[in-house]
Parts: sequence; structure tokens; C-alpha cells
Amino acid sequence: MTANKKGLYGEGRWRKRGNSWQNEFYVPKGPEGKQHTISITEPTKAAVRARKAVLIKQIQAGVDIDGGDIFISDYLPTAFEDFKSKKERKGKALATSTVSEYERAVRVLTAELGDLQLNRLTPIRVDKAIWTNGATPNVARKRYTILNILIKEALYQNLLESNVMDRVEAPLQVTADVYIPTRDDIDLLFDIARNTRYETPLYLQFHLGARIGELLALTWSDLNIETQRITIDKTLDSFSSPIQTKQTKNGESREMPITTQTIEILRLHRISQKQDQLRTLSWENQDLIFPNTRGGWWDYSNYRRGLLPLIDESGLKSGDKKLCTHMLRHAAAATLLTNGKHINLVKKFMGHKNVRTTDQFYGDIHDDGQDDLADTLTQAI
Repeated sequence: MTANKKGLYGEGRWRKRGNSWQNEFYVPKGPEGKQHTISITEPTKAAVRARKAVLIKQIQAGVDIDGGDIFISDYLPTAFEDFKSKKERKGKALATSTVSEYERAVRVLTAELGDLQLNRLTPIRVDKAIWTNGATPNVARKRYTILNILIKEALYQNLLESNVMDRVEAPLQVTADVYIPTRDDIDLLFDIARNTRYETPLYLQFHLGARIGELLALTWSDLNIETQRITIDKTLDSFSSPIQTKQTKNGESREMPITTQTIEILRLHRISQKQDQLRTLSWENQDLIFPNTRGGWWDYSNYRRGLLPLIDESGLKSGDKKLCTHMLRHAAAATLLTNGKHINLVKKFMGHKNVRTTDQFYGDIHDDGQDDLADTLTQAI
């Protein structure tokens, strides 16, 4: 044993412990006024000095040296709950579906990395964790995203000096190829849907480019006949129980132009709905344009379950790919772009957060143009 104290950050006291070396040294007093003594044990003196140099740099940068004692198994679940609460306080609460996806990611990451201390994370361990269990690129990206958020929070709290995620390659988001229906496809589908519950919803989805959740959240009060506009400012949250609405995907509302023909179709639809209401004793009058058979929320999964047989009946597919349930939303965007509408205009029409999303799906068919979106879609069928 040797003793060689040289004040703060000095050589300190060395001990040989079996096949390892231990070094104890002083660091500045903490906020509580107590003197800190740090002990580092590694297989070699060189390894001790390397770790000591990193630790001293962290201390001088204001990092909480006690943060290194925190294990990932303790940190991640708590940090995630704090993250959710912070979003709620700012009025930007996470969607229920997003919370579920992040919770699954945190559980996997905790299981894979829980044995490590927060400051001992390595790029190799992180990369292995985000791709574990045969994760798809999109699942791996979700794990990467939430881990990066929570590690940044540790940096903010001075529990870490650097973000290990900066040295981890972010998985690329993989977007499935979109099969966009042709004019003949749309006509065939409308013919099959005629006189079914899906006739008007499919028509309106095409003319609004709406997501199914947005379509099912529409109320009659969203319709303004005088201005020939319909407002999309919410979407169905099918993950909530009971079903509720939430903000649109990009957090913004949009006023959509509709034609006189669309207003007439909606007028006839409302008459039919009133007749259904008279025939149903337990009707839930929630002012919905497209309710279920009792006037309440038409659950997304039930809507989709009833629509798929119509798609199967149409026989429409591209190669091995059948039409998806958002097919008419895609068709609306494609119709506008091929008729010369500017991609920025279509981005706003579709409710995309940025034009990159629009370009990612439809970039190879866009052209420049001007307005009159509703007329363009009406003339297309």
C-alpha cells in the first residue's frame, strides 16, 4: 500500500486489491459542505487513471458525480414518467398510442441495459439493445428516440457530461410503399360501396383527404354550409377507454373546401341518419356525421373490419399488395398533384406537419399549380 496525497485531484492513495488497483482521491466540497473522497477500482493503473481523468472532467463541468451510481434499471422508468408529466404540463400530452409504444420500448431497454450504471453506457450496448428481439427498423427507431430523449434529460440534470446516443447510428424510418388507386380503381370501389354504410364515408374521405380517425371524429357542427367549409380539428383516439377525441396528428386544425355536390350528399346522408335515429330506441345523439349503428363513436377497428371485405370484393391490388384502408386519402393527394396543385398546398390539405412527409409519399408525382382543390377532386370522379 502506498499513500501519496497531493490535495484536490492529486495522485491520491493507491491500494493493490488482488488483481486490481484502487485509487482514492479528494474532490471539491459539494453543496452540503462535505469533503468528497472518490474511489476507483480497475484492473490496471492505466485504466484507473483514464477513468479518473474522465471523472475529473465531469466534476469540473458541473456534472453530479453521484449520478454515476444510478443504474439504468432505476433511471429509465422514472425518467419516462417525468417526461410524460412534463409534456402534459406544457399542454402537449403524448397520444395514447405513442405512450403505449414508448412504454414497450422502455421495458425492453430497461431489461437490456438495466445492469449498467447511467454513466457506463456504451454505443455497442445501446445499439444491441435497440435492435434486440429481431426489432424492425421502425421499432428500433422508436427505442432509439425515447432513449435519446431520456439521456438528454440526464444531461440536463447534470447526471452526465456527454450523450452516448451521439455515437449511435439512428435507425432509418422505413415507409411502406403506397399503392395509390387509379381513377378506375376509385370508380370500382365506389360502385361496390354504393348503398352500404361506407358509401358516404369513402366519398368524403376522398374529397377531404382525411385520415380515418379524423373522418370518424367529424360532427355536424364542423360543417358550415354557408361558407362551404368543413373543419377538421380532432381525430378519434381509439386507444382510450372510453373512446375520446384528441388533436389531429400535426396538432393543427384545417378548414377544408367542399363543393355544392358534397353538401347535397351530406344532406341526404343526414336525412338517412335521422331515419336510423327514429328506428333506434337507444340512440346516442353525439352529433357525429359517421356514428356507429347506435349513434355513438364508430370505433376505428370496427370501421376497418367492415371495410376490408369491400376491398377484397373489389379485387384491387398492386402485385401482392391490396389497397389499404387509407387508400382514398392517398388517391386524393395523388389526384391533386397530378392535376398541377403545388406540393406545399397538398401538404396543408393532407394535414402533414412538414412538406418532407408529402414528398416522401408522393414526391415523384408532384407538379406546380394553384388552388380550387374541391373542384379538382369532384371533377376526378
